Order: sequence, then C-alpha cells, then structure tokens
Amino acid sequence: MAEVIWIKLYTSFFDNKKVRMIRMQPEGDRIVLFYIYLLTVAGRCNDGGKVYFSEKRPYNNFILATEFGCTEQFVCRALRYLEMLEMIEIDGREIRILDWEKHQNAEALERIRETSRERSRRYREKKRTEQAILVGSVPALPAAAVEAAEEDETDQPEVRIQTPSLPEGSAAVLELPLNDGTVFQVVQEEIDKWQETFPAVDVLQELREMRLWCDANPTKRKTARGIRKFIIHWLSKAQDEAGGVKSVSTSPLPERKFVPTEL
Repeated sequence: MAEVIWIKLYTSFFDNKKVRMIRMQPEGDRIVLFYIYLLTVAGRCNDGGKVYFSEKRPYNNFILATEFGCTEQFVCRALRYLEMLEMIEIDGREIRILDWEKHQNAEALERIRETSRERSRRYREKKRTEQAILVGSVPALPAAAVEAAEEDETDQPEVRIQTPSLPEGSAAVLELPLNDGTVFQVVQEEIDKWQETFPAVDVLQELREMRLWCDANPTKRKTARGIRKFIIHWLSKAQDEAGGVKSVSTSPLPERKFVPTEL
C-alpha cells in the first residue's frame, strides 16, 4: 500500500450543492464528516479512490463503525445516502470515491505509488542479500519471483501461524489473531461450554465480532495466555447487555464502541 499523508480538499467544499443537501438532513453534518473520513482513508489507500481496510480485506459496516466511533446503523444510512448522491460507489463490498482523480492530483499520487514500490523492492533485495551473505553465497532469484516481489505492496497481510494446541480429533471452528502473529483456534467443545454458561447470547456470532475487533485493533490483540480471559469478559458483558443472568466477571473488557441501537 503506497500511503500518502495528505489529500486535497477544496476551500469551496462546503459550497458544493450535494454537501449542502446532506447538511440539511438529520445528522447531515455527521454524514459530511463521515464522507471526509472516507476521503482520508482513500488517500491512505492511494488506489484510485478505493476505500479498504487492507488490500486483502475490504471494509464492512462493523469495522467502519468501530473506526469512526458510531453504530452500524449510522454507517449503513450514511453509505446509502452518499451512494444515492453519487459521491461514492459500492460494488459488492468495495467502496470507491467517485471523481477521485478529478479532485486529486492523480499523477502525483501515482508517483508516490511508484516510489513506494521501488523503495520496497530495494529493501527486499537488501534483506535477501544480507541473508545470503550469512550462509556464504548469494542465491539467484528467478525472474518471475523478482517481478512478483516488485508488484507487492508494503502493507502485506500478516502471516497467521497455526498453533498446535487443538485437542486430538478436534477441528477449529474459528480463529482469533494473537499479538505474536499466531492464532487461537476455537473448537466446538469450547463454544458449547460457553453457550451453556452464557445462554442469552449467540456465542459464535460474538466470537466473529471478537475476530473483527482483533483485526481492527492489531495493537490491542491478546496473548496466548490472556485470550480465554478476554473471551469470558466479552461474553459476560454481552450476557449482561442481553438482560440475561449476570455471570461471574473480574476485570472489564476493552471498551466496545459498537452499540447495536438506533441513533
């Protein structure tokens, strides 16, 4: 990902008839702020106006709501309104800012992408050379591999290492990323146990939300020793919010910004 640190925003932005129309609606100023937020993310992605969490992972409503600090209902309403006014385009799960090249310096942004790719290529070559020197020889790299490496972006998805902690004969239903790059594999037996303990919540759905939270907050991921405690605290909070019987809890969860209520 060839990230840029600034985007162009015209001084006449608030004179635009579409922006004025939005501001006349309920929560219009907040929708305009959300649109500016999307512009900054598109600049960060620097990919022709596309807006995504990473090149391998598109945004969904939950991640957008978590990052912007609002509800999923607001995200749905804002995206729908911006799409209706042809300010954004949504193709499947891909969000793209319309007229991005018209309002941004496309040539300058492309130069940044090229510079970033070249810098990444030189860095990878340096690391390969250093590694080769350690073993006493410089291996020849196939041309196809060099070309593939040059096309890679600097923001590569992290490699998840399978942790050999599953009981024999068990299969992982879901994985939660940990702070050391490994994953915690959740088996059906544990899901059944938690479902019995927290009957007022959908445990599997809560686990999916935990995975999204971990993806959206990589610096706050848990350790292999602390992940089960994190799960219990999360499920205990969800049980309380659902009006179920209060379960035993120790320390509180990290604050969950998503509140599933209408604005």
